[in-house]
Amino acid sequence: MPGQELGEGVGAGDNCFMEGAKVFSAVQGLVGVDKNRNAVKVIPLVGSYTPHERDVIIGVVEDTFMERYYLNIRSAYEGVLDEGGNKARDRGGGRGRNDYRRPVEKYELGDILSVKVASVNEVNECVLTGPYKLEGGMIMEISPKKVPRVIGKNKSMITALREKTGCRIVVGQNGWAWVKGKNADFVAGAIRKIEEEAHISGLTDRIGQMLDAELQ
Repeated sequence: MPGQELGEGVGAGDNCFMEGAKVFSAVQGLVGVDKNRNAVKVIPLVGSYTPHERDVIIGVVEDTFMERYYLNIRSAYEGVLDEGGNKARDRGGGRGRNDYRRPVEKYELGDILSVKVASVNEVNECVLTGPYKLEGGMIMEISPKKVPRVIGKNKSMITALREKTGCRIVVGQNGWAWVKGKNADFVAGAIRKIEEEAHISGLTDRIGQMLDAELQ
């Protein structure tokens, strides 16, 4: 919790502050250790999304001009996809991640895309790349600060969700999740439970047991 003492004789990492030799939390969140800095850090449980380079996020096309698309990325900052310089992702036959012989894909207002943040400028506007259109399915909102728990350590949580439900699942760092499959409602319920219990250990096992019971 904010103001909670976390340790003494170590450094103050992300979202922490020091008073004398003691370290305190500046936000509500999960405590961790930054071994490289010999410091205590806190991962916030609440807050909005701020773009970072190489984030994989989900965006909705809100405007377009020429070959440039402006995406709602669930942030105070704008996301721009410039298809004049970004080629569609190759989902098939072996010519690599970017296929420069394919025509540039065109998008419509309201299209939902999985994209990567290529760069972020000094006012947090970001250039997006690697678009892949997500068709059908459902979109749900989760706290951006709880995305790491939905994905899990070494992707353990999202892998369990996919394997047990057979659903296609994409979780963006900006807190939008896309789910497609006959068990999408079960996935949505599991994600809500993850949000509510993100601070409690043993969560992956509990989610697995819940899905086993519901999907019998």
